[in-house]
Amino acid sequence: MKRKLLLSSFLPALIVSGAVAAQSAEYNGRFVHPSGAALATDRIIVKWRATSSIASANQAPGTAQLNALPALAGMHVESAAQIAPRLQLLRLSQPLAAADFQQMLQ
Repeated sequence: MKRKLLLSSFLPALIVSGAVAAQSAEYNGRFVHPSGAALATDRIIVKWRATSSIASANQAPGTAQLNALPALAGMHVESAAQIAPRLQLLRLSQPLAAADFQQMLQ
């Protein structure tokens, strides 16, 4: 009786541990870090300062108003979506690399 009880509790645990060990041996391929070209994006998130003219307006700026900003010179904004007050997602006409964004921020 005691042996049957031990076997009935030990056997399911053994089966479950075998399934867990089989799952942990899964091969997912070699992980490759993206290159600089792969980091190019056509979307940027902008948080406007509270003192800016865009943030003080009660409406989201249009693409013409955004393209007129000197801070966005060299980038053509196709569309803008408001995420939160003073926070927008801008979609550019062409992807820019991370190095180009860094250069524009300086």
